Amino acid sequence: MSSPMPLHFPKAQSEFEIPHLANGNIFLGDVVGSIDSSDPAPISGGLFRMTKGEPFTATYKYHETLIVLEGSFDISDDQGKSVKASAGDLYWIPKGATVTIGTEDSGLAFYTAQRSKRQ
Repeated sequence: MSSPMPLHFPKAQSEFEIPHLANGNIFLGDVVGSIDSSDPAPISGGLFRMTKGEPFTATYKYHETLIVLEGSFDISDDQGKSVKASAGDLYWIPKGATVTIGTEDSGLAFYTAQRSKRQ
């Protein structure tokens, strides 16, 4: 049996076509990740883009990390804490947290999530 091969995705930040998720202004797509849902430590990673418009609120069923690549996001939790996450910032979302994400203009982030890749 051969060992798994590392993968390279040239220009993913600029050329990966991020699927539409919600509200006409929110796009999210896994680029890589565990496909076997029985993996004891699944992980996925992909791109999240948002343009000005409706914010997005979710209660996370898994841990997630965002690193902002372009623009900025206004991120708030249900405890009233809020931050403006700008290019270069890293944001951690623990499992069970309810988070609202918006943007004044636009933003692009790379995320890793402790879940299997969405098919």
